[in-house]
Amino acid sequence: RRVDLYSVLCSQFTYQALIDMVFGITNQSVNLGQMSWAKSKSFEHVRLSSEEALYRDIRDLHIDKIGRLLQEWAQEVSRTYAEKDNIKRASEMSEYVKQFKTAHSAHSLLEIHINLASSIRDVVHHDDYRQQLKLEDEVTAQNAPSNLMETLEDKMDDLRPFEEVMRLLCLHSLVNNGVRKKELDNAKKVALETYGFEHLLTLCNMEKVGLLRYQQGRSAWANIKQKFNLFAEEDPISYAFSGYVPLSVRLVQMTKGRGGGKGCRD
Repeated sequence: RRVDLYSVLCSQFTYQALIDMVFGITNQSVNLGQMSWAKSKSFEHVRLSSEEALYRDIRDLHIDKIGRLLQEWAQEVSRTYAEKDNIKRASEMSEYVKQFKTAHSAHSLLEIHINLASSIRDVVHHDDYRQQLKLEDEVTAQNAPSNLMETLEDKMDDLRPFEEVMRLLCLHSLVNNGVRKKELDNAKKVALETYGFEHLLTLCNMEKVGLLRYQQGRSAWANIKQKFNLFAEEDPISYAFSGYVPLSVRLVQMTKGRGGGKGCRD
């Protein structure tokens, strides 16, 4: 992980990652108590388990790809319900009851995930989220606006979530081999004044692990991007990050390839 801190800070677009971003996943469950559709159906706490075939099929898919799969599951449930009209013998009824129980369970899960996916789409299509992604893209492309630090401080003043602002600040630090001393000191001051001094330890820990640092010479990010071909939308692996291939994945690919990655020893 120390070799690839970049990927930890980039936005992911798989269904499970977005559930965690929007609602938070704790001990394989998600609290949906703030959603009106969940309250009306008593779905306030939902367990997300890979033992459930539906969730296992969709959790690692890009958010734009799960609609078709949910539709297929819904059609299968509808077909099972419709089969009751074709039952003529008692032996067939016994088998149908088993299928009906499975379909009924899937029906409830479908309702949950259809509503969950819809709520997530509302978030990712909102202007605030789009602007956040645009800023993230500009930072990773080393084409961030000159007033980036002021923008981040404005986000703090607007009481945007601490994690949201720190993620962009840390990404900016990694990509540029640090942040100018005056700018970083001021950002930390604003963060503590806005979010509370209990985050002093958080900032210290981020510096300790290398997520935040004072600028130390030229950045190697441009060479890393080019050398490892990290931005390749045609690469199937990039679907989780919508165009970005994690550096850690590239390193694993190289070690498995011919030469064991000796060509990129630097």
